[in-house]
Amino acid sequence: MIKNHLNIALRNLWKERLFSLISITGLGVGIAVSIIIVQFVIHEWSYDKFHQNGENIYRVLSRNEKGFSYTLASSALAPQLARENPEIKGYTRIYRDWSTNIKNPENPAQLNEETGFIFADQSLFFVFSFPLKYGNARNVLEKPFTVVISERMADKYFGNENPVGKRISYNGEHLFEITGVAKNAPTNSTITFDFVSSNDTFSKINPFGFEKLPNFETFLLIERKDAHPRIIRNIATANKLIATFNYNEKDSYELEALHALRLGSNYTFNEKTGPRVLYILSGIAVLILALALFNYINLATARSTLRAKEVGVRKSIGAGRFTLVSQFFTESALVTFIAFVLSIGLVLLFRDPFNNLFGLTIDFSFLTSKLFITVLVALFVASTILAGIYPALILSRFAPVSVLKGDYTGRNQGAKARRAMMVFQFSVSATLILCSLVVQRQIEFMKDKDLGYNKDQLVNIRLSNAISNKSESFKKEVISKTGIDKVSMSNTAFFRSYGMNKYKTGLSDKVLDIARLEVDSDFAANLGLTWRTAPDKNQETNAGGSYLVLNETAVWKLGYTHVNAVGQTLLQEDGSQLGKVAGVVKNFNLSTPQYEIQPMLLLIKKTTLPANGFSNIQVRFLPKDDIGKKIAILERIYHAYDAESPFQYTFLDDDFEKAFKSQTRISYMVQIFTAMAISLACLGLFGLVTFIGQTRSKEISIRKIMGASVANIFSLLSRDFLILVLISVLIAIPVAYYCMDQWLHNFAYRIEISWWMFAAGGAASLVMALITISFQGLKAALANPADSLRSE
Repeated sequence: MIKNHLNIALRNLWKERLFSLISITGLGVGIAVSIIIVQFVIHEWSYDKFHQNGENIYRVLSRNEKGFSYTLASSALAPQLARENPEIKGYTRIYRDWSTNIKNPENPAQLNEETGFIFADQSLFFVFSFPLKYGNARNVLEKPFTVVISERMADKYFGNENPVGKRISYNGEHLFEITGVAKNAPTNSTITFDFVSSNDTFSKINPFGFEKLPNFETFLLIERKDAHPRIIRNIATANKLIATFNYNEKDSYELEALHALRLGSNYTFNEKTGPRVLYILSGIAVLILALALFNYINLATARSTLRAKEVGVRKSIGAGRFTLVSQFFTESALVTFIAFVLSIGLVLLFRDPFNNLFGLTIDFSFLTSKLFITVLVALFVASTILAGIYPALILSRFAPVSVLKGDYTGRNQGAKARRAMMVFQFSVSATLILCSLVVQRQIEFMKDKDLGYNKDQLVNIRLSNAISNKSESFKKEVISKTGIDKVSMSNTAFFRSYGMNKYKTGLSDKVLDIARLEVDSDFAANLGLTWRTAPDKNQETNAGGSYLVLNETAVWKLGYTHVNAVGQTLLQEDGSQLGKVAGVVKNFNLSTPQYEIQPMLLLIKKTTLPANGFSNIQVRFLPKDDIGKKIAILERIYHAYDAESPFQYTFLDDDFEKAFKSQTRISYMVQIFTAMAISLACLGLFGLVTFIGQTRSKEISIRKIMGASVANIFSLLSRDFLILVLISVLIAIPVAYYCMDQWLHNFAYRIEISWWMFAAGGAASLVMALITISFQGLKAALANPADSLRSE
């Protein structure tokens, strides 16, 4: 029976090639988009699930009385807890070295800054499941100044040879022996690394940082959950006992499950995706799949009239409803299977471009994991059932007597459901069009907003520690050798988080968090900042050789104006004087316009440098400058001061664009999903118009003979569809407004949602529907009546 059903299904697919192509293409594209989204969602939900001990691993978290959480602890905490709590079967402490200069001594020209260097306990490979390609996990970090590197670093620095026994240079100061090669950490791992050395090594390189400062993420392997309350109580006792640097008796402590880190609200040292985003993406995947399924269902039920006599004949010769349902369900399953195969091909073709566009990193091996394959099978089964059950029930419902007498009402079978599904399709499309317009306008608004300084042709060079200590002489040499006189220095790069310090004035005891930026005296002029009250050229400095400049926000929040703020004494939280305010600068935004401008203090160094010098230098090029040549000169000067560190620079306008990375991704995502939804909705509409044009061809021909114009015929075919699209737009407007209003609440500076956006989005939906209808509507209206009536 199944073979017979398949033969009939294949014959019908070939007979109705156009409709089969529309159904399979629409369903295949919809499933492909859903799979690409699902791969990301499942990847996020699966973070850290590969660790064998994952369910028993917890991170120590402290929280102050204001609710702020801290993920770093003293190196002495974990050993103390392990001694007091036998339920702790293991622990590992991780220190992350965010910027390390690595070099292969055998190839000195290959010098790179690496960001994946960590120091950890030998137990890292026991607590977590990071397998080694070379080396013994039990003793691989037993000796100091040894290191385990990842496979990608082994390929990068040593090619195809086994690097065990070779050495790498660490910051030009220490040689580390390679004792093992770890397989690359999966992309769904919270803890990632390219180099692992031991904490014993770190204690020798930086004894103060190891013994005194809270520098370590602390992970505990706890055998029993009922021991958690006691361990949490012991954390406070242990911190007090070991005299932790930042110990506060008002702090509270938590044990944060490893599996909860990725989707939790606490810091994890890598870019996170919140659960809300995953729910939204899951909803989008369901919507796209629903649009594709509705296309197929609409066409299948609309075409049911053409198979009514087939059903009547089958029933009259004894076929039961179950047999007919299984036949039509087999046809739907075959279409779904072909569409699924097509979707897999599309996924393989477009997966990498999609991931690159949105900055996603997902191992290809994840697509072959049991979890993902199980999800794919479930998706196929669900799609098959949803696509097949309703058309099969509609087609098998025809009464044989009525059908064979010719007075059946089959053409109305499922008409209401088809209209509802079409309204749903275009409601989704119109909503996404409106959302896309608002998102794009908001991003353009933020990019065009006046930042309060000139970011064009300004390059920021990050200085190594060796050059920072000589930053003043480095600046002078840059000016003398490049001929550029607009050069300034700061202790922080732009579009980063700035250190917040607490200050107050004599007006009240109210303490204000103010971002502090140490700069030189050329900084304001080089960036093109605008003064509200400029400092006196002969301004006296404080004891640290600096004078103080506040921005307008800081002045206002401290209770002053730009006129009376100058001369006021700024106090630190403990009451000690930092100095007197020398000037007020107009607000300028060194983060992104998504956030309000912070209160900011410019500590302008006049007679001295910061303790370790300035870590960044800004050079402004002129329009006539050959930037490539100037950069080459700057690089030569840089390496003359420090040959062991890579020359790193960024242009300020590029940094500004990167600050919008997440918003730009959202914009791309909305645009792509909008295009998909419109394509699927229009494809389904095209199929329905084509079918109606074919089934009403004789009626149209008679109307033309009776004098109906092309416009009359086109109006007859398109009117009902356009009314449905208009209803869809009316549904979409409040939905889109609510969604975008909620999204815009995330921005300090936002656009107003204008009526013209909804008018433009609604018009776009109607125009696209009209264009889609026109292809087949005009074809049917212009057809020769004789071609349809010659057989009558």
